[in-house]
Amino acid sequence: MGQPESNDEMIRMLQTLSDPDRLKLIAELSKGDYSLAELAARLKSDIAAVFEDLDRLEKAGLVLRVGSGSEQRYRFNRKDYEAFARKRLASQKPTVDLSNLSIAEDEKRVVMNYLNRDGSLKSLPSQDKRLAVILKYVAGAIEPGKSYTEREISGILRRFHPDSTSLRRLLVEHQLLQREKDGARYWVPDPHGSG
Repeated sequence: MGQPESNDEMIRMLQTLSDPDRLKLIAELSKGDYSLAELAARLKSDIAAVFEDLDRLEKAGLVLRVGSGSEQRYRFNRKDYEAFARKRLASQKPTVDLSNLSIAEDEKRVVMNYLNRDGSLKSLPSQDKRLAVILKYVAGAIEPGKSYTEREISGILRRFHPDSTSLRRLLVEHQLLQREKDGARYWVPDPHGSG
């Protein structure tokens, strides 16, 4: 496929992916390689319709043909799809808004240095002072006065970093997050000291 270089190419790619039947095909092919007949059977669809969708996906570079003759199979072109997705995300402007974060300008610069364009963390700083700033940023996503289960907190923290367990532990250690002794409930402590 090469990667789409222009907006027109990206639009064509997204249009190709917008069809529910083609998305089902991609979902099946993400599990493994299949012949045309196997795909039609798995999707309970007409072979001609599946072939037409495969042809469009192949032209878009999302599907590859492997083998030949009776051994011909179709394969999801994961490598090019992931390259397309990365390029598409990289072209997005940062969605991070630090204006309502109550930290100094120099701390905002620290935060920006550790963020991906989507607001997730590139990494956790090893230096304590920078780590404290990053943890304040992360804690800002947790609604004060609300009680969360461990699963709910982990879901919030996973938006910032895949290791939500370490992030949760660090927030508790830095007293930006409190928890019951058994870890069943979590909350942001009251800034006025009442809990």
